[in-house]
Amino acid sequence: MQPPAGKLNLREISVLLRGESETISVWSAGWNARRFALHVGVIILGAGIYGAAMGWWRDPQQAMFVAVKFPLIILLTALGNALINGMFAPLLGLNIPFRQSFSAVVMSFAKND
Repeated sequence: MQPPAGKLNLREISVLLRGESETISVWSAGWNARRFALHVGVIILGAGIYGAAMGWWRDPQQAMFVAVKFPLIILLTALGNALINGMFAPLLGLNIPFRQSFSAVVMSFAKND
């Protein structure tokens, strides 16, 4: 049963973190802006908490800086990987649009967070 269009389905986070390949392959085949925003949110929250914990040993101000910087590094790395995948896909004979590549990379980074 699908949730209403305006509702956020938090079960999607557990599916993502468990790495259910059948569901994730369906997600990467189609574009859903709400789901993509959820995955980006998981990256920001997870990497922000991890960065704050790593910066806290030095200083609370350092924790704040790392909590902001680390999610940005993760998201910029995901963007770079998606760009490279988008450039190499046609050279390798694959029909993968940039949006699908970016979505798959963001899902993989969200799962590893």
